[in-house]
Amino acid sequence: MNFNKFIKYLFFFLLIILLGTQINYAKTELILPQNQVSFSIEQNQIFNSLEKKLQPNLGFLKEKSRFVMSKSISAVKYYKFSKEYLHYLANAGGKLGTLIDDAVLVVAKNESLPNWIKQSFKNSEYITVQTKQKVTLYRDFGDKAFMDGSFSTTVNNATRNELALHQSFENSMRFKSTIEVPSGNVIDIGKVGPYPPGTPNTLPGGADQILLPENYSHSWIKEVIDTQTGQTYTVDAFKSAFPNLIKNP
Repeated sequence: MNFNKFIKYLFFFLLIILLGTQINYAKTELILPQNQVSFSIEQNQIFNSLEKKLQPNLGFLKEKSRFVMSKSISAVKYYKFSKEYLHYLANAGGKLGTLIDDAVLVVAKNESLPNWIKQSFKNSEYITVQTKQKVTLYRDFGDKAFMDGSFSTTVNNATRNELALHQSFENSMRFKSTIEVPSGNVIDIGKVGPYPPGTPNTLPGGADQILLPENYSHSWIKEVIDTQTGQTYTVDAFKSAFPNLIKNP
């Protein structure tokens, strides 16, 4: 009898232990997913919070990346330009060599110029630039040379020798115009080459030679002076007085 009771108590004891283990295991199973869910939510909240905090910085970095990329591209372009013009720049003492150096930016070289224009520059060397501010230039013309021709210079009252205006060009230099090129326009610049080269009558040149765009606006021409009479004309007045000297009416 005592033995049977002992067995019964032992059976109940083992049963209680077994049931307790299952309950604890079930509780553990329930607790772990809650902890995992809690951790997941907390983790997402932290990441979302960090993402919100970092978002402006990410935008800044994107903009900075674009800026650095554009600067890198510009640097490559300017390296190519400087390499292309290396010989010219070296001869010019590291600068473009004209009086308007500080008013222009180097751009891709205009290779489409006719050969005779390229050869009019000293050593056929010229640079294509864009004006970054208003640039004042001067043009001497008369006889067969028009008011709105493309050749100009940076020096007022430049001599025939400095401009290499040989008599064969039929430019009397009677008239002198003042031209203001607005910012943002592309022009070709260099030095006037000697003409005609290799002859006893060669004019040395050496002045700044600025080639204006073909058919540039007459609004760039601010005044025209008749060096024979001393009279100053507006563009419209000059057109009326000397229509034969206008290439593009």
